[in-house]
Amino acid sequence: MKLFKQLFLFLFTCFLFDRGLGWTLKKLLIAEPQGASNITSYGILKSDEDVLIYGSSRASHHYISKLIKDSLQLSTFNLGRDGMSILYDNIMYKAALGRYKPKVVILDLNPNELTWKAGQEGIDEATSVLLPYVNINKVVKENLDSINRLATLKAQVVHSYCFNSLPFSLLQHYFKIGEKDQFGYLKLVGSGVSNSEIVNSSIKDSVGCDSLLTNNLKEFISLSRDNGINLHVFISPKYNNFDTLSRSFEEIKKICIENDIPFHNLIGYKNGDRSLFYDAEHLNNSGARLYTEKTIAILKGDAAFVIGG
Repeated sequence: MKLFKQLFLFLFTCFLFDRGLGWTLKKLLIAEPQGASNITSYGILKSDEDVLIYGSSRASHHYISKLIKDSLQLSTFNLGRDGMSILYDNIMYKAALGRYKPKVVILDLNPNELTWKAGQEGIDEATSVLLPYVNINKVVKENLDSINRLATLKAQVVHSYCFNSLPFSLLQHYFKIGEKDQFGYLKLVGSGVSNSEIVNSSIKDSVGCDSLLTNNLKEFISLSRDNGINLHVFISPKYNNFDTLSRSFEEIKKICIENDIPFHNLIGYKNGDRSLFYDAEHLNNSGARLYTEKTIAILKGDAAFVIGG
């Protein structure tokens, strides 16, 4: 009987500690002043802008929110996050739509979006970033449940479990270490394109398009259409443009055409100009400024696009 009481007290103490630690980390996460998690939290819980930008690192580094805002007179926020796929974007989009409807959405896709981060790799990436919100946001929980039920169950039982990779980055960002974003845009300075990067690494995809990623892209498009949101899909510049020969690129283009969604292939814009590229995959701040101006001109030229409407 004594052993049972001791075991009960031990488990109860662990339970209280876990709940206290989970509550503290949750509050710190939501109030984080900068960093990638701050952008994710904002997109899920707070975004209310007219224009939202989704995508991976090529979104976060290529679209200058303030330029779009000032030119179109529409509030803008860049929700791009390094290393994420359409699976992450779609869950983020659904979380935002659970609160309000933006007027315009820019979805920046990698040419190989539907083969990159395929299978379990993409699921694990999205789970690692979104798991801290399972006990915060119902939409995130329901969508993670559908792709990684075990992880969401663990997060619900042990609240501190979902924060196991965050304490160091939270501390770093509370001490303002690292660059602060500008309405979600993260600038890259300088040019580091190396000769070794100036090669064609993926003329052809070695595998077919991933069904989970493809279905998430189709759902992203359907959500936009059903909610009357002006969606534009962009393929932004790379130093090399060989990826337009990939199966993924052709499938993205086909899906957009079938759904009457504006598809803008700008992968070759300023192609080969080292002064405008941080590396082979990303524009630097100078390149992003030129590219954002090009994006604005495209949006203004869309007959269906009503500025401020």
